[in-house]
Amino acid sequence: MPQSYVRMTISIPADVRKRMDRCPKSTNWSALAAEVFSLEADRHQPKRPRELKMSQVDVARLRKSLEGSEAELYREGRVEGFDWASKIAEAPQLKRLWKYRQDADEYWTAHFHEENSSIQWSHLGPIGTVIAAIVSDDPEEVEPNEISEFFDDAIGEENVTLYDEGEFMRGFFEGAIEAWEQAVSMM
Repeated sequence: MPQSYVRMTISIPADVRKRMDRCPKSTNWSALAAEVFSLEADRHQPKRPRELKMSQVDVARLRKSLEGSEAELYREGRVEGFDWASKIAEAPQLKRLWKYRQDADEYWTAHFHEENSSIQWSHLGPIGTVIAAIVSDDPEEVEPNEISEFFDDAIGEENVTLYDEGEFMRGFFEGAIEAWEQAVSMM
């Protein structure tokens, strides 16, 4: 359907009119004015809500970003765990951690991704359960304050937020296990 037009009279300052007269005769002042009027009118219209939908490209980018940050957390944790095992840990602690890892078998990674797990953890939570196995021969007797003391000693109070990072903790424990296995092979 063809666009319909209405005639309109506007007032402009005299100096603007003089500058317009110096422009090429082919300038379509009505079209220019209509475009500016349309933009201004649009600005005052209620905005229709835009449909918010993630594209596959956006999802792939976020997935890659998440995987990259998780991989970095794992690497950092592995180094921290290896250093803890090499410089601070006692042999009985490492032996208990190694045994716990062997006994956990296919449930090992569930400790670090609780939301994906149907396992019923102790009152210490999944990561606390691993730490309890390090701290004591009887993990059921370990109190929550012993978990936080261990963590503060092993990683430092300044890194307390890393306790909630599953990939960091998985890296930490696996780095410690790696150090223990190297030590055992050299004894």
